[in-house]
Amino acid sequence: MKKQLWLGLFTHIDSIVNASLDLLLRLRGLGIREQGKEYFVSESKFRVIDRMLEGREKVVGGNAGNAAYFLGSLHVECNLSAPSRAPEILEFFEGLPVYFWGVKRKDARTAMRKDRVFEHLIIESRPPFGDFTRTIISWDPMTAEGWLDAGFWRAMDSGLLLLS
Repeated sequence: MKKQLWLGLFTHIDSIVNASLDLLLRLRGLGIREQGKEYFVSESKFRVIDRMLEGREKVVGGNAGNAAYFLGSLHVECNLSAPSRAPEILEFFEGLPVYFWGVKRKDARTAMRKDRVFEHLIIESRPPFGDFTRTIISWDPMTAEGWLDAGFWRAMDSGLLLLS
């Protein structure tokens, strides 16, 4: 039997914006005072901050998601735990040898569901607004509550497991 590569725990979207003085001042007024930290906020505060961000770049987020995207881009086959399989997330994996498990193994296109999209807001600060830091703002019950992808764990029987 071929050994497989299994990547867990979480996959989400990172929305990245460059800091501006206006944005940093507005965030300060909402209690996001220190740059280079991760802030776990309420859903309502997250929505307020989300509406403030313009010109963002959306990329794969989460350590497992990043690893799977990187390996898949190198044509390395792997299995990814993704408790949320919203199209906005799985579109990044279309055409890559990254697989998702439920009852059976599926590629990104066939594994998509109408799940909630989890997004982490990343504010990148560069001089003169900071020293190349990333402030992360998230409201993510999947990560906070440790949701598990049951199909992934049921199917995992051999190979190498990477958890992050």
